[in-house]
Amino acid sequence: MAGHQARLTDTLLAMIDSGEISLAHTRQELLSAITTILDAGATAGDIRADARAGDVSAGILGMLAVADRSGEPAQARCLLDLLMDGLRPR
Repeated sequence: MAGHQARLTDTLLAMIDSGEISLAHTRQELLSAITTILDAGATAGDIRADARAGDVSAGILGMLAVADRSGEPAQARCLLDLLMDGLRPR
């Protein structure tokens, strides 16, 4: 898994460096997609209504950074479980 993440990261960075995609546009697209998912989950009652896309994005980026450095896919799964638990309604 770590190898795939590294290749994906390298590809995205190369696309940004070449100007093929802009970091600001990519970030906005990602936040828009996360917002759509959060809104649908909140409507269904599966996700907290106060969850914000920027917070979820930061959590995911943090998980990827930690998992990539540690080389432990199990840690990434554990961190994702913690994030998902935090998104559940109280």
